Amino acid sequence: KPNDAIVYDYLNYALMDHSEETFFEGVNQLLSAHYLILENGNINIQRYWDVNPDNKLVLATDAEYERRFLELFEDAIRVHLRSDVAIGSCLSGGLDSSSIVCVANKLLFSDRIVEPELIGEQQKTFSSCFDDPRFDERQHIESVLAATSAERNFTFPSAQNLMEDIQRLVWHQDEPFGSTSIYAQWCVMRIAAQRGVRVLMDGQGSDELLAGYHPYFDSYWGTLLSQGSLMPLWREWSVYHSQYEVSFSYLFQHTLFSIAPRVFQRRVRARRGALGLNAAFSADFQSRYPDESMEYNGTPLSNRLYQALVRSSLPALLRYEDRNSMAYSIEARVPFLDYRLVEFVFSLPEEQKIKNGQTKFILRNSMKGVLPETIRTRMDKMGFVTPERAWMSGDLKNWVDDIFTSKSFTETPYLDSSKTRTLLTEHRAGQRDLGSILWRWINLELWRNQQISGIG
Repeated sequence: KPNDAIVYDYLNYALMDHSEETFFEGVNQLLSAHYLILENGNINIQRYWDVNPDNKLVLATDAEYERRFLELFEDAIRVHLRSDVAIGSCLSGGLDSSSIVCVANKLLFSDRIVEPELIGEQQKTFSSCFDDPRFDERQHIESVLAATSAERNFTFPSAQNLMEDIQRLVWHQDEPFGSTSIYAQWCVMRIAAQRGVRVLMDGQGSDELLAGYHPYFDSYWGTLLSQGSLMPLWREWSVYHSQYEVSFSYLFQHTLFSIAPRVFQRRVRARRGALGLNAAFSADFQSRYPDESMEYNGTPLSNRLYQALVRSSLPALLRYEDRNSMAYSIEARVPFLDYRLVEFVFSLPEEQKIKNGQTKFILRNSMKGVLPETIRTRMDKMGFVTPERAWMSGDLKNWVDDIFTSKSFTETPYLDSSKTRTLLTEHRAGQRDLGSILWRWINLELWRNQQISGIG
Protein backbone atom coordinates (compact mmCIF):
# COMPACT_ATOMS: atom_id res chain seq x y z
CA LYS A 1 0.00 0.00 0.00
CA PRO A 2 1.15 3.59 -0.52
CA ASN A 3 2.17 5.49 2.60
CA ASP A 4 -0.17 8.48 2.40
CA ALA A 5 1.86 10.60 4.84
CA ILE A 6 4.95 10.32 2.63
CA VAL A 7 2.88 10.89 -0.52
CA TYR A 8 1.62 14.12 1.08
CA ASP A 9 5.14 15.30 1.86
CA TYR A 10 6.19 14.50 -1.69
CA LEU A 11 3.31 16.32 -3.36
CA ASN A 12 3.20 19.30 -1.02
CA TYR A 13 6.83 19.87 0.00
CA ALA A 14 8.80 17.87 -2.61
CA LEU A 15 10.27 15.91 0.29
CA MET A 16 11.64 12.39 -0.22
CA ASP A 17 13.84 10.15 1.93
CA HIS A 18 13.46 12.59 4.83
CA SER A 19 12.41 10.09 7.47
CA GLU A 20 12.48 6.39 8.33
CA GLU A 21 9.21 5.95 6.48
CA THR A 22 9.14 5.15 2.76
CA PHE A 23 6.45 5.43 0.10
CA PHE A 24 5.41 1.89 1.04
CA GLU A 25 3.19 1.63 4.11
CA GLY A 26 4.86 -0.48 6.80
CA VAL A 27 8.26 -0.54 5.08
CA ASN A 28 10.91 1.56 6.79
CA GLN A 29 14.47 2.45 5.83
CA LEU A 30 17.58 2.86 7.97
CA LEU A 31 18.58 6.52 8.00
CA SER A 32 22.11 7.57 7.15
CA ALA A 33 24.65 7.55 10.01
CA HIS A 34 22.54 4.99 11.91
CA TYR A 35 23.07 1.32 12.67
CA LEU A 36 20.50 -1.36 13.48
CA ILE A 37 20.96 -4.37 15.74
CA LEU A 38 18.40 -7.18 15.71
CA GLU A 39 18.82 -9.36 18.77
CA ASN A 40 16.35 -11.91 20.18
CA GLY A 41 13.55 -10.35 18.17
CA ASN A 42 14.27 -6.83 19.41
CA ILE A 43 15.39 -3.99 17.14
CA ASN A 44 17.78 -1.36 18.45
CA ILE A 45 18.56 1.63 16.18
CA GLN A 46 21.27 4.11 17.14
CA ARG A 47 22.87 7.09 15.47
CA TYR A 48 26.64 6.66 15.27
CA TRP A 49 27.68 10.01 13.72
CA ASP A 50 26.50 13.61 13.64
CA VAL A 51 28.01 17.05 13.28
CA ASN A 52 28.62 18.91 16.54
CA PRO A 53 27.29 22.50 16.55
CA ASP A 54 29.65 23.37 19.41
CA ASN A 55 32.79 22.74 17.35
CA LYS A 56 33.70 26.16 15.97
CA LEU A 57 36.93 26.99 14.19
CA VAL A 58 38.48 30.45 14.38
CA LEU A 59 41.48 31.24 12.18
CA ALA A 60 43.18 34.56 11.55
CA THR A 61 42.71 34.98 7.80
CA ASP A 62 40.70 33.77 4.84
CA ALA A 63 43.93 32.30 3.44
CA GLU A 64 44.27 29.97 6.44
CA TYR A 65 40.71 28.73 6.04
CA GLU A 66 41.32 28.17 2.32
CA ARG A 67 44.54 26.25 2.95
CA ARG A 68 42.88 23.92 5.46
CA PHE A 69 39.90 23.39 3.18
CA LEU A 70 42.07 22.58 0.17
CA GLU A 71 44.15 20.10 2.17
CA LEU A 72 41.03 18.23 3.26
CA PHE A 73 39.40 18.44 -0.17
CA GLU A 74 42.49 17.08 -1.94
CA ASP A 75 42.81 14.24 0.54
CA ALA A 76 39.11 13.40 0.23
CA ILE A 77 39.54 13.09 -3.54
CA ARG A 78 42.75 11.11 -3.06
CA VAL A 79 40.88 8.61 -0.88
CA HIS A 80 37.95 8.43 -3.30
CA LEU A 81 40.29 7.72 -6.21
CA ARG A 82 41.42 4.43 -4.69
CA SER A 83 40.28 1.76 -7.10
CA ASP A 84 41.20 -1.47 -8.81
CA VAL A 85 38.75 -0.86 -11.68
CA ALA A 86 38.36 1.91 -14.28
CA ILE A 87 37.43 5.25 -12.71
CA GLY A 88 35.98 8.50 -14.11
CA SER A 89 34.13 11.68 -13.09
CA CYS A 90 30.79 13.36 -13.75
CA LEU A 91 31.26 16.83 -15.22
CA SER A 92 28.36 19.27 -15.44
CA GLY A 93 30.50 22.37 -15.95
CA GLY A 94 29.51 23.77 -12.57
CA LEU A 95 31.80 24.70 -9.70
CA ASP A 96 31.54 21.41 -7.80
CA SER A 97 32.14 18.76 -10.44
CA SER A 98 34.74 20.98 -12.15
CA SER A 99 36.66 21.29 -8.87
CA ILE A 100 36.71 17.51 -8.49
CA VAL A 101 37.88 16.97 -12.07
CA CYS A 102 40.66 19.56 -11.84
CA VAL A 103 41.98 18.39 -8.47
CA ALA A 104 41.69 14.74 -9.51
CA ASN A 105 43.64 15.47 -12.68
CA LYS A 106 46.64 16.64 -10.65
CA LEU A 107 46.47 13.61 -8.36
CA LEU A 108 46.14 11.21 -11.28
CA PHE A 109 48.83 12.54 -13.59
CA SER A 110 51.24 14.52 -11.41
CA ASP A 111 51.08 12.48 -8.21
CA ARG A 112 50.29 9.17 -10.02
CA ILE A 113 48.15 7.81 -7.17
CA VAL A 114 46.21 5.37 -9.40
CA GLU A 115 47.58 2.64 -11.66
CA PRO A 116 47.88 4.09 -15.19
CA GLU A 117 45.94 1.24 -16.81
CA LEU A 118 42.84 2.22 -14.80
CA ILE A 119 42.94 5.76 -16.17
CA GLY A 120 44.56 5.64 -19.58
CA GLU A 121 46.18 8.70 -21.07
CA GLN A 122 43.27 10.96 -20.08
CA GLN A 123 40.86 11.30 -17.18
CA LYS A 124 37.40 10.20 -18.35
CA THR A 125 34.55 12.68 -17.84
CA PHE A 126 30.84 12.23 -18.50
CA SER A 127 28.37 15.03 -19.19
CA SER A 128 24.73 15.58 -20.06
CA CYS A 129 24.20 18.08 -22.91
CA PHE A 130 21.34 19.54 -24.94
CA ASP A 131 20.99 21.21 -28.30
CA ASP A 132 18.86 23.91 -26.63
CA PRO A 133 21.41 26.49 -25.36
CA ARG A 134 19.18 27.35 -22.39
CA PHE A 135 20.00 23.96 -20.89
CA ASP A 136 23.41 23.28 -22.36
CA GLU A 137 26.63 23.63 -20.34
CA ARG A 138 29.14 22.66 -23.01
CA GLN A 139 30.87 26.04 -23.06
CA HIS A 140 31.75 25.56 -19.37
CA ILE A 141 32.52 21.86 -19.77
CA GLU A 142 34.90 22.63 -22.62
CA SER A 143 36.78 25.11 -20.40
CA VAL A 144 37.49 22.35 -17.90
CA LEU A 145 38.38 19.87 -20.63
CA ALA A 146 40.84 22.34 -22.12
CA ALA A 147 42.47 22.93 -18.73
CA THR A 148 42.83 19.23 -17.92
CA SER A 149 43.04 17.55 -21.36
CA ALA A 150 40.40 15.15 -19.99
CA GLU A 151 38.40 12.85 -22.25
CA ARG A 152 34.90 14.06 -23.11
CA ASN A 153 31.90 11.73 -23.17
CA PHE A 154 28.61 13.49 -23.93
CA THR A 155 25.05 12.19 -23.74
CA PHE A 156 22.01 13.99 -25.13
CA PRO A 157 18.82 13.02 -23.25
CA SER A 158 15.63 13.58 -25.21
CA ALA A 159 11.91 13.35 -24.59
CA GLN A 160 11.71 10.31 -26.89
CA ASN A 161 14.50 8.57 -24.97
CA LEU A 162 12.72 9.33 -21.70
CA MET A 163 9.58 7.66 -23.03
CA GLU A 164 11.61 4.58 -23.92
CA ASP A 165 13.36 4.41 -20.55
CA ILE A 166 10.72 5.69 -18.14
CA GLN A 167 9.39 2.36 -16.87
CA ARG A 168 12.88 1.00 -16.23
CA LEU A 169 13.91 4.25 -14.54
CA VAL A 170 10.85 4.23 -12.25
CA TRP A 171 11.52 0.58 -11.39
CA HIS A 172 15.17 1.16 -10.48
CA GLN A 173 14.42 4.27 -8.42
CA ASP A 174 12.00 2.21 -6.25
CA GLU A 175 10.11 5.35 -5.19
CA PRO A 176 8.92 8.57 -6.87
CA PHE A 177 11.56 11.20 -7.61
CA GLY A 178 11.62 14.96 -7.89
CA SER A 179 12.13 15.88 -11.55
CA THR A 180 13.28 14.65 -14.94
CA SER A 181 16.80 15.86 -14.11
CA ILE A 182 17.18 12.39 -12.60
CA TYR A 183 16.89 11.06 -16.13
CA ALA A 184 19.87 13.16 -17.23
CA GLN A 185 21.91 11.53 -14.47
CA TRP A 186 20.62 8.11 -15.58
CA CYS A 187 21.92 8.79 -19.10
CA VAL A 188 25.31 9.83 -17.72
CA MET A 189 25.59 6.56 -15.80
CA ARG A 190 24.70 4.64 -18.94
CA ILE A 191 27.45 6.14 -21.10
CA ALA A 192 29.96 5.67 -18.27
CA ALA A 193 29.09 1.98 -18.15
CA GLN A 194 29.34 1.75 -21.93
CA ARG A 195 32.82 3.26 -21.67
CA GLY A 196 33.82 0.56 -19.19
CA VAL A 197 33.96 2.80 -16.11
CA ARG A 198 32.97 1.15 -12.85
CA VAL A 199 33.68 3.95 -10.34
CA LEU A 200 32.39 7.48 -10.92
CA MET A 201 33.01 10.56 -8.79
CA ASP A 202 30.35 13.25 -8.46
CA GLY A 203 29.89 16.60 -6.72
CA GLN A 204 26.84 15.83 -4.58
CA GLY A 205 26.84 17.47 -1.17
CA SER A 206 28.66 20.70 -1.91
CA ASP A 207 25.47 22.76 -2.24
CA GLU A 208 24.16 21.49 1.09
CA LEU A 209 27.47 22.06 2.89
CA LEU A 210 28.55 25.37 1.38
CA ALA A 211 25.20 27.11 0.83
CA GLY A 212 25.12 26.72 -2.93
CA TYR A 213 21.44 27.52 -3.51
CA HIS A 214 20.04 31.03 -3.58
CA PRO A 215 17.50 30.54 -0.76
CA TYR A 216 20.47 30.16 1.58
CA PHE A 217 21.10 33.88 1.17
CA ASP A 218 17.87 34.52 3.11
CA SER A 219 19.13 32.45 6.03
CA TYR A 220 22.52 34.15 5.98
CA TRP A 221 20.89 37.58 6.11
CA GLY A 222 18.74 36.31 8.97
CA THR A 223 21.87 35.09 10.75
CA LEU A 224 23.51 38.50 10.45
CA LEU A 225 20.37 40.24 11.69
CA SER A 226 19.96 37.89 14.65
CA GLN A 227 23.60 38.49 15.60
CA GLY A 228 23.17 42.26 15.38
CA SER A 229 25.73 42.47 12.54
CA LEU A 230 23.93 45.32 10.81
CA MET A 231 26.81 46.76 8.77
CA PRO A 232 27.77 43.35 7.27
CA LEU A 233 24.05 42.77 6.59
CA TRP A 234 23.76 46.08 4.75
CA ARG A 235 26.86 45.25 2.67
CA GLU A 236 25.44 41.85 1.73
CA TRP A 237 22.06 43.36 0.87
CA SER A 238 23.74 46.02 -1.29
CA VAL A 239 25.81 43.49 -3.23
CA TYR A 240 22.81 41.22 -3.79
CA HIS A 241 20.65 44.21 -4.78
CA SER A 242 23.23 45.20 -7.41
CA GLN A 243 23.86 41.71 -8.75
CA TYR A 244 20.28 40.49 -9.01
CA GLU A 245 18.30 43.74 -9.27
CA VAL A 246 15.85 42.98 -6.47
CA SER A 247 14.27 45.60 -4.24
CA PHE A 248 15.35 46.30 -0.68
CA SER A 249 11.77 45.51 0.33
CA TYR A 250 12.30 41.99 -1.05
CA LEU A 251 15.56 41.68 0.90
CA PHE A 252 13.96 42.90 4.12
CA GLN A 253 10.97 40.56 3.86
CA HIS A 254 13.09 37.49 3.09
CA THR A 255 15.45 38.28 5.95
CA LEU A 256 12.64 38.61 8.49
CA PHE A 257 10.90 35.48 7.23
CA SER A 258 14.09 33.41 7.70
CA ILE A 259 14.14 34.16 11.44
CA ALA A 260 10.38 34.08 12.05
CA PRO A 261 8.99 31.37 14.36
CA ARG A 262 8.49 28.06 12.59
CA VAL A 263 4.76 28.08 13.32
CA PHE A 264 4.46 31.36 11.39
CA GLN A 265 6.55 30.02 8.51
CA ARG A 266 4.33 26.93 8.32
CA ARG A 267 1.16 29.05 8.22
CA VAL A 268 2.54 31.26 5.44
CA ARG A 269 3.62 28.23 3.40
CA ALA A 270 0.26 26.58 3.98
CA ARG A 271 -1.55 29.70 2.76
CA ARG A 272 0.67 29.92 -0.28
CA GLY A 273 -0.10 26.29 -1.00
CA ALA A 274 -3.83 26.77 -0.54
CA LEU A 275 -3.73 29.58 -3.10
CA GLY A 276 -1.34 27.71 -5.36
CA LEU A 277 -0.30 24.22 -6.28
CA ASN A 278 -1.77 22.15 -3.47
CA ALA A 279 -5.15 23.59 -4.50
CA ALA A 280 -5.30 20.40 -6.59
CA PHE A 281 -5.44 18.16 -3.51
CA SER A 282 -8.63 16.24 -2.95
CA ALA A 283 -10.74 17.56 -0.06
CA ASP A 284 -9.97 14.75 2.43
CA PHE A 285 -6.23 14.76 1.61
CA GLN A 286 -5.73 18.49 2.25
CA SER A 287 -3.81 19.52 5.37
CA ARG A 288 -3.85 16.04 6.90
CA TYR A 289 -0.20 15.87 7.91
CA PRO A 290 2.05 18.18 9.97
CA ASP A 291 5.28 19.78 8.81
CA GLU A 292 8.11 18.47 10.96
CA SER A 293 11.78 19.38 11.10
CA MET A 294 14.98 18.27 12.76
CA GLU A 295 16.47 20.71 15.21
CA TYR A 296 20.08 21.80 15.21
CA ASN A 297 21.52 24.17 17.78
CA GLY A 298 22.93 26.78 15.45
CA THR A 299 22.29 29.94 13.46
CA PRO A 300 19.46 30.27 10.90
CA LEU A 301 21.92 29.43 8.11
CA SER A 302 23.56 26.46 9.84
CA ASN A 303 20.11 25.15 10.81
CA ARG A 304 18.98 25.32 7.20
CA LEU A 305 22.15 23.62 5.97
CA TYR A 306 21.75 20.89 8.59
CA GLN A 307 18.16 20.34 7.43
CA ALA A 308 19.43 20.01 3.85
CA LEU A 309 22.17 17.61 4.93
CA VAL A 310 20.01 15.18 6.89
CA ARG A 311 16.44 15.73 5.70
CA SER A 312 15.23 18.07 3.00
CA SER A 313 17.68 17.65 0.15
CA LEU A 314 20.73 15.42 0.31
CA PRO A 315 19.15 12.07 1.31
CA ALA A 316 16.94 12.11 -1.80
CA LEU A 317 19.81 13.20 -4.06
CA LEU A 318 21.94 10.34 -2.77
CA ARG A 319 19.12 7.84 -3.28
CA TYR A 320 18.71 9.00 -6.89
CA GLU A 321 22.43 8.64 -7.51
CA ASP A 322 22.69 5.28 -5.79
CA ARG A 323 19.81 3.78 -7.78
CA ASN A 324 20.92 5.28 -11.10
CA SER A 325 24.52 4.14 -10.66
CA MET A 326 23.65 0.67 -9.41
CA ALA A 327 21.33 0.18 -12.39
CA TYR A 328 24.52 0.18 -14.47
CA SER A 329 26.78 -1.57 -11.90
CA ILE A 330 28.68 1.64 -11.16
CA GLU A 331 29.92 2.71 -7.74
CA ALA A 332 29.19 6.42 -7.30
CA ARG A 333 31.54 8.30 -4.98
CA VAL A 334 31.00 11.74 -3.46
CA PRO A 335 34.24 13.35 -2.13
CA PHE A 336 32.47 16.43 -0.75
CA LEU A 337 30.79 14.13 1.79
CA ASP A 338 34.03 12.86 3.31
CA TYR A 339 33.10 13.08 7.00
CA ARG A 340 36.25 15.08 7.81
CA LEU A 341 35.32 17.70 5.22
CA VAL A 342 31.71 17.83 6.46
CA GLU A 343 32.80 18.36 10.07
CA PHE A 344 35.29 21.03 9.01
CA VAL A 345 32.73 22.96 6.96
CA PHE A 346 30.16 22.91 9.78
CA SER A 347 32.79 24.35 12.11
CA LEU A 348 33.41 27.35 9.83
CA PRO A 349 32.16 30.90 10.38
CA GLU A 350 29.12 31.66 8.22
CA GLU A 351 31.03 34.18 6.10
CA GLN A 352 33.24 31.37 4.79
CA LYS A 353 30.15 29.97 3.07
CA ILE A 354 28.45 33.17 1.85
CA LYS A 355 30.27 36.46 1.47
CA ASN A 356 30.14 39.46 -0.85
CA GLY A 357 27.07 38.04 -2.58
CA GLN A 358 28.89 34.79 -3.42
CA THR A 359 27.92 31.28 -2.44
CA LYS A 360 30.59 28.67 -1.57
CA PHE A 361 33.04 31.40 -0.66
CA ILE A 362 35.76 29.12 0.73
CA LEU A 363 35.58 26.69 -2.19
CA ARG A 364 35.84 29.48 -4.75
CA ASN A 365 38.87 30.98 -3.00
CA SER A 366 40.62 27.65 -2.55
CA MET A 367 40.25 26.92 -6.26
CA LYS A 368 42.25 29.96 -7.41
CA GLY A 369 44.83 28.72 -9.88
CA VAL A 370 43.16 25.29 -9.96
CA LEU A 371 39.95 26.03 -11.88
CA PRO A 372 39.50 28.13 -15.02
CA GLU A 373 38.41 31.59 -13.81
CA THR A 374 35.20 31.47 -15.84
CA ILE A 375 34.15 28.44 -13.80
CA ARG A 376 35.48 29.60 -10.45
CA THR A 377 33.62 32.91 -10.59
CA ARG A 378 30.40 31.88 -12.33
CA MET A 379 27.29 32.61 -10.29
CA ASP A 380 24.63 30.91 -12.40
CA LYS A 381 23.73 27.32 -11.61
CA MET A 382 22.36 24.52 -13.75
CA GLY A 383 23.64 20.98 -13.04
CA PHE A 384 22.16 17.94 -14.78
CA VAL A 385 18.92 19.65 -15.80
CA THR A 386 16.50 18.79 -18.61
CA PRO A 387 14.12 20.93 -20.70
CA GLU A 388 11.32 19.56 -18.54
CA ARG A 389 8.75 22.29 -19.16
CA ALA A 390 9.35 22.28 -22.92
CA TRP A 391 9.07 18.49 -23.00
CA MET A 392 5.80 18.45 -21.04
CA SER A 393 4.20 21.01 -23.34
CA GLY A 394 5.81 19.70 -26.54
CA ASP A 395 7.08 16.21 -27.33
CA LEU A 396 5.44 14.68 -24.25
CA LYS A 397 2.15 16.58 -24.52
CA ASN A 398 0.06 13.64 -25.74
CA TRP A 399 1.65 11.32 -23.18
CA VAL A 400 0.86 13.77 -20.37
CA ASP A 401 -2.72 14.15 -21.60
CA ASP A 402 -3.16 10.37 -21.69
CA ILE A 403 -2.03 10.13 -18.07
CA PHE A 404 -4.28 12.98 -16.90
CA THR A 405 -7.34 11.43 -18.55
CA SER A 406 -6.58 7.83 -17.53
CA LYS A 407 -9.00 6.00 -15.26
CA SER A 408 -6.42 5.48 -12.51
CA PHE A 409 -5.43 9.16 -12.46
CA THR A 410 -9.00 10.46 -12.38
CA GLU A 411 -9.71 8.10 -9.47
CA THR A 412 -6.59 8.92 -7.44
CA PRO A 413 -7.37 9.60 -3.77
CA TYR A 414 -4.78 12.38 -3.60
CA LEU A 415 -5.71 14.83 -6.33
CA ASP A 416 -8.85 16.38 -7.75
CA SER A 417 -8.41 15.45 -11.41
CA SER A 418 -10.58 18.30 -12.70
CA LYS A 419 -8.42 20.80 -10.80
CA THR A 420 -5.22 19.23 -12.11
CA ARG A 421 -6.45 19.56 -15.70
CA THR A 422 -7.35 23.20 -15.09
CA LEU A 423 -3.90 23.89 -13.63
CA LEU A 424 -2.25 22.06 -16.53
CA THR A 425 -4.15 24.21 -19.03
CA GLU A 426 -3.08 27.38 -17.20
CA HIS A 427 0.52 26.10 -17.11
CA ARG A 428 0.58 25.52 -20.86
CA ALA A 429 -0.92 28.95 -21.47
CA GLY A 430 1.81 30.58 -19.41
CA GLN A 431 -0.68 31.76 -16.77
CA ARG A 432 0.88 29.60 -14.07
CA ASP A 433 4.23 27.87 -13.60
CA LEU A 434 3.67 24.44 -12.13
CA GLY A 435 7.40 23.86 -11.94
CA SER A 436 8.27 20.35 -10.82
CA ILE A 437 4.83 19.75 -9.27
CA LEU A 438 3.58 18.59 -12.68
CA TRP A 439 6.27 15.93 -12.78
CA ARG A 440 5.45 14.86 -9.22
CA TRP A 441 1.81 14.26 -10.19
CA ILE A 442 2.94 12.23 -13.21
CA ASN A 443 5.69 10.31 -11.43
CA LEU A 444 3.42 9.38 -8.53
CA GLU A 445 0.92 7.98 -11.03
CA LEU A 446 3.62 5.99 -12.84
CA TRP A 447 4.92 4.63 -9.55
CA ARG A 448 1.45 3.68 -8.27
CA ASN A 449 0.66 1.87 -11.49
CA GLN A 450 3.93 -0.02 -11.54
CA GLN A 451 4.69 -0.70 -7.88
CA ILE A 452 1.23 -0.79 -6.31
CA SER A 453 -1.27 -1.81 -9.00
CA GLY A 454 1.16 -3.79 -11.15
CA ILE A 455 -0.10 -2.29 -14.42
CA GLY A 456 2.95 -0.22 -15.42
